Amino acid sequence: MTPNHFVLSLHTSYQLMPHLQPFGWIENVFNAACYTFGTFSPTSSVPIVQVPGAANPRSYSPAAPIAATVGIRVTF
Repeated sequence: MTPNHFVLSLHTSYQLMPHLQPFGWIENVFNAACYTFGTFSPTSSVPIVQVPGAANPRSYSPAAPIAATVGIRVTF
């Protein structure tokens, strides 16, 4: 079972002129370490060179770390 988690993302924009809008967003503000999904993998039939003797069939996909984007939206 994965631990509980909280992911905060923020988005803002401002209509500067009728055709000009600066914007920005931050995803995963607190850089929470969590998983987006999990699956079961065969451990006995597929050798894992990096982890010899692996016995746990669960595998998780980590979520994206903190990211920020800024830009200007121009419409015609």
